[in-house]
Amino acid sequence: MPTKPKTKIPKPKPQTPKMPKFKPAPEWIKELFAKVLGDFPMAEQRQMFGYPCAFVKGQMFVGVFGEALMMRLSETDRAKFLKLEGAKQFEPMPGRPMREYERSPECLRDAPARRQPQCPAARRR
Repeated sequence: MPTKPKTKIPKPKPQTPKMPKFKPAPEWIKELFAKVLGDFPMAEQRQMFGYPCAFVKGQMFVGVFGEALMMRLSETDRAKFLKLEGAKQFEPMPGRPMREYERSPECLRDAPARRQPQCPAARRR
């Protein structure tokens, strides 16, 4: 009796969301980032998501993301920071949060006196 050729049925691949295209960072946030890094001579600058970020001992602790700064904070500092109006957990893609990282409030641009509030907390990590 002849055997039937086996047909391979392709298995459906899980849908992975595509990484969105990010807008270039405005100059004011790049300047703010450079100012913040002035306090961290040990920081190494690299790109993440196409934006400038700073690393110490291989760990990212602050970076630019669009018109905001993302910061790695301790659990205690994170709880305090999230109480600020407009502060939120950092999500490079909707529904994909990065643990321990928070996003600065959008009002950062209009509040020059408050432009460096949480970065010293990130230094303690």
